[in-house]
Amino acid sequence: MADPPPNNQLPPVAVHMAQALAAEASALAHRQIHPSQKGQGRHTLHPPPPDPTGHPLVNPDAHVPDPSPPPDPTNHPHFDFMRMILEAQHASICQAQVDLDAQEAKQVANADWIARLEDAILLLLVKHKPPLAADKSASNRPSGRVDLQRFRTADAPVYSGPYHVVEPFLKWINAVQIFFSLTGVTHDMDKIILIGCLICETNTLSFYSRSLDSFFSLSWSDFKLRLFSFALPPLWRLKLCKQSQQLWMGESETFTAYSTRARTLQSLLNFDAPSLSDLDLAKIVISGLTPELKPWTANFELLEASPFDYNNFKKRVLRLLESVNARRSTGCMRQNAPASTSTSTPSPSDRPGRKDTIWRIHSYLDSQGRCHHCKKNCGSAPGSCTNPINHGFVEIPASFVTPSKPPNYKPPKASSPAVSTMGRPTQPPAG
Repeated sequence: MADPPPNNQLPPVAVHMAQALAAEASALAHRQIHPSQKGQGRHTLHPPPPDPTGHPLVNPDAHVPDPSPPPDPTNHPHFDFMRMILEAQHASICQAQVDLDAQEAKQVANADWIARLEDAILLLLVKHKPPLAADKSASNRPSGRVDLQRFRTADAPVYSGPYHVVEPFLKWINAVQIFFSLTGVTHDMDKIILIGCLICETNTLSFYSRSLDSFFSLSWSDFKLRLFSFALPPLWRLKLCKQSQQLWMGESETFTAYSTRARTLQSLLNFDAPSLSDLDLAKIVISGLTPELKPWTANFELLEASPFDYNNFKKRVLRLLESVNARRSTGCMRQNAPASTSTSTPSPSDRPGRKDTIWRIHSYLDSQGRCHHCKKNCGSAPGSCTNPINHGFVEIPASFVTPSKPPNYKPPKASSPAVSTMGRPTQPPAG
C-alpha cells in the first residue's frame, strides 16, 4: 500500500471538496454584499422609459461581474475545521488498511503453521521404531516367555474367596489354566507371576506375598500344591470322594438336578487329573436313586453300552422315569378306585405318598415274616441278610389293611424257612 501524503499536502478528493466549499462561501458572501438587486427585479412591472440621452438601456436584473478578485478559500473561518475532519478520516482509512494487511499476513502465517503441524503429526503416526530397537527387547527375552509389562490381565478370572471353600477355588484354578492356554502363557515363571495379579482374597494374597521369593524356584505343579495346601481345607479330596459315594436323590428333587449335582462333584474331583470316569459316575447316580426307581434302571441295562456315553445315559433315564411316573399314576388311580361302579377320579391329594407306600410294603412283609432285603423267609436279622437284594414288585392283596406306623418302629427278624416233613417220621419211635 502507498505511504500516506504528508500533513502539508491534501489528497485530490479533499482539495476538490475544499474548493467546492470555498466557491459556495464566495457566492454566499456576494449575495450578502448586493441584497437589493434581486429584490428590485421582482417589483418591476413595466419596462423603464427610454433614456433621453440616447444611451442604450441596461437590464437591471442582469448580473454584472464583480471586477474584484474572488476571496481566498484558505481564509474561510471553517477551513481549519474541515481540514481536521478530512485528515482524521484519511488517517483512519490508512490505519484500517494497515490493520487489514496485518490480519492477512497473520492468517497466512497461521495456515503455514497448521500445515507444518499436520505434517509433523502424520510423521509421528506413520513413524516406526527402528528395527534394532524393536528387536532388542525380543532378543533379550528368553524363548517361551511373555512380555509381562504389556500383558493384560483385565479379562482374566479373579479369585475373591471365600477362604477354605473348595468349589469356588477349584473353579477359579480351572478358569486360570484355560486363560493361560488361550493367551499362550506356557512358562512356569510367567504363570506364577501372573497368578498373583488374580488373587483378591485377603488370606491367600498375604500367603502369596510372603512366599513369593521361594515360588520362583518351583515348577507350576509344585506351586499349585503349595497353594492348594494353604487355600483349601485339610483332606478336601477325601471329603469330595465321600460326598460322591453318599450321593442320593431327594424326594422332591428332579433327576436333572440330581444329575447336575453329580456332574459338579465329578468336575471338582477331576480338576487336575481324571479320577472319576463317566461310567463310575453313572453307577453312583443309579445307586442314589429311590428304591422304587432302582429296579427299572437295572432291567433296562443302562450301564451296558460300549462305549459308554453319560449324556445318552441321562436321556434314557429321563425317558424311563417319565414312563414309570405315568404307570405309577395309573396304578394309584386303579388301586384307590372305590368298589362301586362310580367312575370318579381321585385327586392328587388322595394318592399315597412315597413314605406311605414304603410303609405299606414293609408292614406287609412283616406280617408275612419276610425279610425286607431279599423278600424271603431267610431268618436273618435286619441288615444282616447275605442274599442278593430283590428289586421285584411285592404283590399286596387289596384286602390288606395297612396299620399305623409306631413312632419307635424297628424291623423285626425274618422268620426261618419252613422245613419240609415229607419222608420223615412225625412221631417218636414206639417203645
